[in-house]
Amino acid sequence: MQAAYEEFGCNDGNVFFLGIDKGNTNASVILFDSIYGIHYPSASGQEGNGNAVHWDYNIQATPSIVVILPDRSIPVKQIYPPSTENVADSVTQVGGIQQACLTGIKNEQSDVEVMLYPNPVGDYLSVSVNDKIKIQPESIKIYSYTGQQIDEMSISGRTVNKIIFNTGSLYPGLYFIEIRTPSKKVITQKFLKQ
Repeated sequence: MQAAYEEFGCNDGNVFFLGIDKGNTNASVILFDSIYGIHYPSASGQEGNGNAVHWDYNIQATPSIVVILPDRSIPVKQIYPPSTENVADSVTQVGGIQQACLTGIKNEQSDVEVMLYPNPVGDYLSVSVNDKIKIQPESIKIYSYTGQQIDEMSISGRTVNKIIFNTGSLYPGLYFIEIRTPSKKVITQKFLKQ
């Protein structure tokens, strides 16, 4: 799935990849994603409403890879075997367009180090940017696991290496921090709100 996610533009194109867990907690999903190098968004079963999605779409087997269209129809109920080629073929057949991944996650992590703490977060999230190549962030945004923008801080033209977000009003669950640099590079990190 990670390779297919990258083949279709890392959620910056017309295809959106989302891992939907069944039965586990946010912490378990974050641990799994970190162990297996998964960078696409994931929702847990218990705290991220993944169980409800499995129920609503009548997805019985796990793991399953399905294609859901914007009208909520499922033209492909099971991609098997779950290879990158089979996922790409199935998604392309229903209109998915392959494109280069704009995020460059692997390259970015060697240039810019982002630390989120505490994680899981309570009322405040500290975002620390250690910029090894002296490119200051342009903006930092917080998104829900469904892709809805929750907060944004524009910091163009300022030298900033630590920002604190008030997260007290966020509901418990999985969120993402997106950091954009003036050169349009994007770094994405996950955090869990308790």
